Amino acid sequence: MKEKEIQENMNKSIEATQRNFNTIRTGRANASLLDRISVEYYGAETPIKSLATISTVDSQTISIQPFDISCLQSIEKSISMSDLGITPNNDGKVIRINVPPLTEERRKEFCKLASKYAEEGKVALRNIRRDAVDKEKKDEKDGLISIDASRDNQSEIQKITDKYIALIETKLSDTPAMDKLWEYISTAKENPKPYNDSLAGNLSSSLVLNDTDNWFFDNTCISVIGKYKEIFKEN
Repeated sequence: MKEKEIQENMNKSIEATQRNFNTIRTGRANASLLDRISVEYYGAETPIKSLATISTVDSQTISIQPFDISCLQSIEKSISMSDLGITPNNDGKVIRINVPPLTEERRKEFCKLASKYAEEGKVALRNIRRDAVDKEKKDEKDGLISIDASRDNQSEIQKITDKYIALIETKLSDTPAMDKLWEYISTAKENPKPYNDSLAGNLSSSLVLNDTDNWFFDNTCISVIGKYKEIFKEN
């Protein structure tokens, strides 16, 4: 398997993982929340995005305007029965969804779900690596390439895999952990405590963020610290 083919396959896995991340509900409106919801339309399960114009009115509101008004109630029902935990409002022409702030319990659930999607993405990448390495070993056994060339290629495959696994981890920034950070920012703006005098550089503004109950540290920073230690472990 050539390097270009490996990267193309891994890019597809990254894209699939990102689509899964996009379906996780945070406390902010995002049209991608509806990507996994489908409606029975003329006997066929059809994604909502194929039946309506979906837009974000503001940071808390999603608007759904069906192309065919006859499927309005079916769309509303599908959203209500989904696992999003959101109640749609139907005015007879347009469906509006108000995205409420996440409760602490739901936030933890979505963090676990994000981790699950991330792990699934990593498994897909490792499967691609395995197939590529097996191909190198077979070519070596068949005498198509030398032992040194096979080892060099396998090492390069591992480097590519590590790069894409790291990319999946950065994609986690668009999950409930990021939503929690925005919550801290919103709270800080309500009672701003400028910190400019204590920071280096010419800053126009700053905010002091309070990590309530060490949530962000426990759910985000600990894993980052662990990853740092794993990569830069002592010799």
